[in-house]
Amino acid sequence: MNLVSILEGHAREHPTKAALIHGARALDYRGLYGRVRAFARLLERRGLKAGSRLLVFVPMSLDLYVVFLGALHLGVTVVVIDPGMGFAGVEAAARRAACDALVAPRSIAWLRWISAPLRRIPVVFALRPGAMVDLIPVESGAPAPVAGEAPALLTFTSGSTGAPKGAVRSHAFLVAQHLALQEVLALRPDDVDMPALPIFVLNSLAAGTTCVLPPLPRRVADIAPAALAETIRRHRVTTIEASPVLFEALVLAGQRHGGPFESVRGAFMGGAPVLPSIHRRLAPWLPNGDSVVVYGSTEAEPISAASGQRDVAPSEATSAAGHGLLVGRPVPAIQVRLDDDDLLVAGAHVNERYFDDPAAEAKHKVRDESGRIWHRTGDACRLDDQGQLWLLGRVEQACVIEGERVYPTAIEVAARLTHGATQAAFLLDGADGVLVVEGVAASDGLERVHPAIRRVITVKRIPTDRRHNAKIDYRALRQQLRMPLAPASLPPRG
Repeated sequence: MNLVSILEGHAREHPTKAALIHGARALDYRGLYGRVRAFARLLERRGLKAGSRLLVFVPMSLDLYVVFLGALHLGVTVVVIDPGMGFAGVEAAARRAACDALVAPRSIAWLRWISAPLRRIPVVFALRPGAMVDLIPVESGAPAPVAGEAPALLTFTSGSTGAPKGAVRSHAFLVAQHLALQEVLALRPDDVDMPALPIFVLNSLAAGTTCVLPPLPRRVADIAPAALAETIRRHRVTTIEASPVLFEALVLAGQRHGGPFESVRGAFMGGAPVLPSIHRRLAPWLPNGDSVVVYGSTEAEPISAASGQRDVAPSEATSAAGHGLLVGRPVPAIQVRLDDDDLLVAGAHVNERYFDDPAAEAKHKVRDESGRIWHRTGDACRLDDQGQLWLLGRVEQACVIEGERVYPTAIEVAARLTHGATQAAFLLDGADGVLVVEGVAASDGLERVHPAIRRVITVKRIPTDRRHNAKIDYRALRQQLRMPLAPASLPPRG
């Protein structure tokens, strides 16, 4: 089944309903689908067909989703490369993907002249802003029939070594992911959804909602609270999916720009560790809604979920004591198991392979006796007596100090909750555990957050990922502190 068939159904059933809104521009379902067909025809005229690969460098916008869905309509695989890998990582991924075409704004397309892998791409679409919205709609044409296992999306992100890792998501995978997300988000056709996580826009459109794209700057952390508040109130947004950084801005928006957001019924947080304290601080600004943790990864989204007010906020004392972050009960569509703290997951919406990467598959994919493939997430977790998952940190970042296995995330969360640090990072420097904090001065008591801490260092800013501005970039931090880029001290798995 071609994923775009779901969009075709919405365009037929409620053609004049608003589908996508971004700033002053909007597309109804008929208009969106007409432009999707128009771009699919444009790709076909340039020689692309089912199985071709289209590299997309378009920021989150109406243009992006016309491009994305137009490619899928034709059966073309969309290739997305995380810009957070830096120019060298982007080049390496582009070289491996061997794409047939490139779509990018004119301001980015020129980079192909200084990059051999990009220059080898034969077909290039250099877009001005709004070019896809201005396409003349095509009123007929069904989505190309594709096998369920046909690749729809190839996403390159940096692995633990920094080398690009390509996750392949099929049409059947994306449909299964939509169904799994619906178990958690429960989006309704009358919802006005505001997803700040790009892949969640596909789920929003599949659910038949009106989807409002937020006013995102290049860095999510730089979002203006006033613009965020104005967008939510003008469109009466009912549901939001974003990283916790955006919800920090939402708290400021409530405090500074007009009080509670009465239309919002669901605030879904993912993409980075979510502290219990954000639920407590967000609650006064969502009088008619709840905040929800949605835990997952590129290879498996969602894995688990938890109510912020009912489950996560009351767990703050446990997290402050260094016992990890509550990320909730596994969703119905997934199976989980623990292998020496390492979380493994299996299900229809769990990625089973990587693109041309046998080393990554050997590391992350495990086939059981029945032939089922499990994905090794690399996240260290524990299961409590109620069947809830608690995130401890990354397995590869574990270290052993005085015979005790220590996970950085659990220590970092404890430091932030007990001392109000805006960010914290735990590193091993030789045999010493070092806590790096921003937002607070070094004080008595930080050393007592965990027995593994031997030194405390305060910095102006701890580097984080470019995508969500929330995940710590440990390699960059070590370079900033002039620490050796030491491997974890935990012995390899036997």
